[in-house]
Amino acid sequence: MSAIAGIIDFSGKEIPEHKISLIEEVSSNFRTDRTDTYSEPGLFFSCSHQYFTNEAVNDVSPITDDEKNVIFNADIFLYNRKELIEKLARDTELTPSEISSKGDCELAFLVYMHYGIDFVNILNGAYSIVIRDKREHCVYIVTDYVSCRHIAYSVTDGMLYYSTTLHVISALMEEKLAIDEEWLCASYMDFTPDTEKRPGKSAYKGVYRVEPGHYIKISLPDTGSGTDPVNIDNVVYWDPRKNIKKIKLSSDEEYGKLFRNTFINSVKRMLRARNRYGVLLSGGLDSSAVASVAAMELAKSDTKLYSYTQVPCSDYKFDTSVLHRENETEAVLYHKKKYPNIECKFITSGDHTPFSDPEKYIKRFAQPVKPIINSCYFYSIDEEIKNDGISIVFNGGTGNSTISYGNITSYVCQKNRQLHFIRSFREASAFCRLYGVSKPRLLKFYFSSKINKFKKIDTPNFIKPEFKDRYKLDKMLNKHFSRTGGGDADTWREWKGFVFRPLQIQHMAYHYTCQSLFTGAISLDPTMTKDVIELCMGLPVDCFVRNGKERRAVRDYLKGIVCDEVLDNLFFFGVQASDFTFRSNKYWDEIKDSLYANLNAKELDEYLERQKIEKLIEEIKEKEYNNEKPTLNTAALLNTLGCYLRNYKKYIEVDKWTKTVK
Repeated sequence: MSAIAGIIDFSGKEIPEHKISLIEEVSSNFRTDRTDTYSEPGLFFSCSHQYFTNEAVNDVSPITDDEKNVIFNADIFLYNRKELIEKLARDTELTPSEISSKGDCELAFLVYMHYGIDFVNILNGAYSIVIRDKREHCVYIVTDYVSCRHIAYSVTDGMLYYSTTLHVISALMEEKLAIDEEWLCASYMDFTPDTEKRPGKSAYKGVYRVEPGHYIKISLPDTGSGTDPVNIDNVVYWDPRKNIKKIKLSSDEEYGKLFRNTFINSVKRMLRARNRYGVLLSGGLDSSAVASVAAMELAKSDTKLYSYTQVPCSDYKFDTSVLHRENETEAVLYHKKKYPNIECKFITSGDHTPFSDPEKYIKRFAQPVKPIINSCYFYSIDEEIKNDGISIVFNGGTGNSTISYGNITSYVCQKNRQLHFIRSFREASAFCRLYGVSKPRLLKFYFSSKINKFKKIDTPNFIKPEFKDRYKLDKMLNKHFSRTGGGDADTWREWKGFVFRPLQIQHMAYHYTCQSLFTGAISLDPTMTKDVIELCMGLPVDCFVRNGKERRAVRDYLKGIVCDEVLDNLFFFGVQASDFTFRSNKYWDEIKDSLYANLNAKELDEYLERQKIEKLIEEIKEKEYNNEKPTLNTAALLNTLGCYLRNYKKYIEVDKWTKTVK
């Protein structure tokens, strides 16, 4: 894996030295092991390698083929190395031993040289790749099926800029860099942590992200003439919502075996760490499933798995109700009991709050930070991961839409649409018995969920009306939430939209990519791979709800792998950032001056309604030291936005993001 960046001048002119220096200067802030470059008239490619795997130590990137005029630059971690080696050995004159000695980038290069751009359907892994193919007079910019490794690009004044994160590309844009007001206003139309609302857009005008399962083809004139590209095509090569068929097997045992084998294989393919393994572990089903399978496989080689769990600060009186767990220490220790090779670490995050030094988080991502509520906790965990020398850190961030999906009302909705009313009634009755819910109550909830789907989304926001009208943001927001699924009465089509959510994936992938570059550990999610997504989309809904049990694919199919204490707890829900409100009020004196300065920033007035901000400030001041979570959540999001806008010119004109927190 690596951080890649580069410039192509379509006219063939020499790349300015100061542009090359910008790439080198900004990239030097990442935790990388070495940097390789390639240059020729009109082109400069850079690759800052990270040694996550043994194969990465001697891997080559950028790669050039002078005979065939191809330049190949890749940030890549392959899941299917073994299959690729076997395929190339069959289809080329190379021997398996010759191929297996190559790193992931070299291997991907061989696949491209033999199969062309169709290699996107052959590779499986986490990667972003840029190819200058002079034979076809084009440039390809490719990301993997779920954009696990982010890549951004811009075509400006006859030049192509690209980079793994926004840090480098925003520096390269120099005076051309400007905030994309549509992206910003769309992002802040709600107070959820989700940043991305516009496919392929970024925080900056003219800077685009390659979407999951896409590649960009930039066609150039036959000879360098200084003209703009002939065409820029955004090509979709994988969208499981359009072509996944339902899987039909003869028994539930067969479904269980397929689920179990697919998920275990998803984890095993990622077990290639050069040094240590880590996992972000809570007491929930998703991270528990990932950690259990990883620990089970690593135990075979007597290898440790370091787990990291955020817990409330010591003086916080956490909730121990049946439904919610604000301190998940007990559940995590169940895993330690079952798998002694798990080394548990519980992180309290010291005196950090989401309001403390927001500039630190902004610099890490080179854009406004919406998921700020969790950022300070993740930052603390990242420091532990960095200090422990972790190479690969697992998470189960999207598992609730794949492996642990399944609620009773969506099941009833889908069965009723299939006219399976008796089956629907039986499962609903079984659910009521299992969870102690009355049938009238469930029926009322079901119909209210159906009715709510037709209501207009009305979420609080401070965006000025002129921006809402200009970019049709109310319509955008309703469309965004209606298509993503995840509701309480999803149809099968809506359910597929919940399993594969490109915008949320794009949001999470960027944060994972930035985290890996500052910790030195690649973040991988086995619940969000091509194989797992296709499996979960193809399985019948009965695999996810059966005998009234919700989220039963994990609960039943992984029985014996995940500890029973977690699987059999039907009511458990962990609470993220559980001490957020307590912590913010506790350290109010340390954070309030900075918060008020950011909320009063005149730069916010360009996009937000000042009257609403003033009302928020009044609410905060009325309850100082005793503010409640909704108020603090809104304040935290606007705090980072105000900080970003106040310091924007300093970021792009003075330090070019080069003083990023390491």
